Amino acid sequence: SKWTLQKPLSKEERRALALQKLAKIFGKDEPSDTVADDERETLSRIVAASTPEEAIKIAKARLDSLSNEPSQRKEPLDVIIARMKQMDASENGADLEGNPSLEKALRELYDGKWDSKVLEPAYWLEQSQDSSLTVVDGFTSIQDSSTGTDRFPGASQARESLEGKGYFVLSDSSRRWGHTGDDRDQPSLAGSVERGMARLAALGWPPAFVFAYHQPWIIIDELFDLAADIMGTDDLAIEPSVFGWRLDVPGAGSGRPGGQGFGMPHRDFTYDETFDEGGNLRALSIWVAISDARVDNGCMYVLPKEFDRHHDRPGHPLHLRSAVAGSAPGITEISFPLPGGRPMEAPAGSVLGWHGNTVHWSCACASDAPHPRASLAVTFCRASLGRLEGNKLLTRSEVRALDLRQRLGLVAHSMLMHRRWYPLADRRILPADFWTPSAGAASPAATAATTAAATAAS
Repeated sequence: SKWTLQKPLSKEERRALALQKLAKIFGKDEPSDTVADDERETLSRIVAASTPEEAIKIAKARLDSLSNEPSQRKEPLDVIIARMKQMDASENGADLEGNPSLEKALRELYDGKWDSKVLEPAYWLEQSQDSSLTVVDGFTSIQDSSTGTDRFPGASQARESLEGKGYFVLSDSSRRWGHTGDDRDQPSLAGSVERGMARLAALGWPPAFVFAYHQPWIIIDELFDLAADIMGTDDLAIEPSVFGWRLDVPGAGSGRPGGQGFGMPHRDFTYDETFDEGGNLRALSIWVAISDARVDNGCMYVLPKEFDRHHDRPGHPLHLRSAVAGSAPGITEISFPLPGGRPMEAPAGSVLGWHGNTVHWSCACASDAPHPRASLAVTFCRASLGRLEGNKLLTRSEVRALDLRQRLGLVAHSMLMHRRWYPLADRRILPADFWTPSAGAASPAATAATTAAATAAS
């Protein structure tokens, strides 16, 4: 049966998860009553504050008490207040001009309640202008994977590298999906996806919307075989957070999600979230190079676990603080030996992966790079987990059954999950077509007029 989109977590559920994260940072397995009471008191004081200035002062004081050192954030007060007003408007479901907020629209798309012309397959086919990109609902024909080990070529090599270093680079897979030699115009699955991302970028779409097309899902489906070979089980599912990047060059930043990489070194998960009590892997991050990934166009960097002092120390305060914003703009403070970092250069079609608790980051795309780095990412987990960080996992059969609306819903959910990196305050992040109702739908103004007329008649 087809997978049904799940409602987002409630505020209370999100707060409970945040408290659990906070407790882990400070070395506690569960959020204690003291932690909860302290946060409750702080939040209550902020709510009761009579001015934004007073609320900011309370929040900064709490941050200082947690870090045991004065807050170094030097952002102007008016900038902070403006952001608070925008967040307040977004929380109420509208922007400062009264239009539906981007976050509200994305949540409605995820819930299956959003109406737009972009929910029609014909729209995406018209945008692509590429016969190699198709829009279909689910997989009409599926070739069952072979059984046994190494169903995906190079899986044993990837597994060995993961165990020894905490990451792998599987360049051999470039022959499966990538280009041949230096000919980037050679027909290939990765080439079709890259052209689609470039076309969508020119039309104002974030790169992740390439998942409207079927071709990226073919890659995701085949990655189930690789993940099964590495993790030693077919009991697999993905986190509902498929994402895509096509990096902007300096000075041409679109401000859209996926136009910049995650430049801050970080872990996707804690050690305890990545491995079970028996040491079995349960969270594997996989990244596919859609274009050649090089140092000059924004490849990934990784910290091998031999250089990571906090790799398997989830209770250490620095476990989830591999890097933090420094005391001055543009400064990053790191808690690991930077010379240990390794660039993960790879040709188009290559598969890269790392343990969920492996430190990694992206470099920027230089203005003289031959082409921007394009990539896709997905996280594989053991399906028996059911949920990861509150998100319902999707099995292979559920992924194969997704229709266009559900695929776009997952992209919306991913943008919401990544808003820490890519703020969603501006509706212009998505093009006008997203905000245009489908041909058969009444406009909001017409709907309002009809409602008013019915009310008057009654």
